[in-house]
Amino acid sequence: MLLTEYLSANDEAESIRIVDELYRLAGIYHTCIVCVLHYVPNGLKLRGHLGSELQRKAAAIVSIELDSEPSVSVVKALKVRDGSPLDVPLMQFSWDKELGMHIYIGEKPREEKEKRKEKGTGECCP
Repeated sequence: MLLTEYLSANDEAESIRIVDELYRLAGIYHTCIVCVLHYVPNGLKLRGHLGSELQRKAAAIVSIELDSEPSVSVVKALKVRDGSPLDVPLMQFSWDKELGMHIYIGEKPREEKEKRKEKGTGECCP
């Protein structure tokens, strides 16, 4: 289900209602729920009241970004409720033409992880 078909990301009451409903469903079905949101243009904040509400309630937030090598996407943790995002490896994916999908190609080298620790997360989440 695409939520954008039903609400504005900037409607505070609707955002709270939908996040409460997601929590209710996760509890009923004993599962996690994955939400995909975009950042505001030129920023590191998630879009609208919906993004703010989900950011507050999330057990984890990950970001998918292009690597310096344009054919590689890097998945990195920005927030981990019970730990540090700096302890989560930077995972790399690349498009495989033969399989017609992205495939896992390994972790970023240790040096990249060390650079990230020196900088701190510096992302959307404290």
